[in-house]
Formats: sequence, C-alpha cells, structure tokens
Amino acid sequence: MSMARFVMQYFFLPLNLRGVNARLATAVAFFYMGLWHEAKPGYIIWGLAHGALMAFAPKSADLTSGAARVANRVATLSLVVLLSYVANYAF
Repeated sequence: MSMARFVMQYFFLPLNLRGVNARLATAVAFFYMGLWHEAKPGYIIWGLAHGALMAFAPKSADLTSGAARVANRVATLSLVVLLSYVANYAF
C-alpha cells in the first residue's frame, strides 16, 4: 500500500466522512505525512505548510489569465523548494 493510499484511507476519508471539512482533513493528512517522515520540527512545519497550501491554494478555475497561472506555478515551486529546505536543513 502506498503512503498516499494509506493516508487517504485511514486519515482523510474517515475525517471527511464524519463531517470534518475537507480542507481541515487535508491539513491533518499532510501533518501526519510530516510526522511519518520524521518527528522533527522541520518535517512538522513541512507537513503543516503543505497541508495549508493544498487546502487553501486557489483552484485552477480561479486563475483565468495566463500571467496568473505562470505566477501561481512560480510561487508554488518556490514554496516547495523553501519547504524542502526547511524540512531537511533548517532544524
């Protein structure tokens, strides 16, 4: 079983089916992924930040102009690189 399937089956779906908002369930699932990687502050921050980004990022339908899509991709890549640095080297 892959990690994504495990988290979906045992964290996201049970929370979502019990009435927890999908955004909060996403944040909890990513927090668990951060803990699973290693229970260090860097990975906890990594999990919480990725969960927040996945839960609250603008949907692609909200990005109608080409410039907005390019800016969104640059911002996403920058944040992923920054969070990877935090998880692996900052703490």
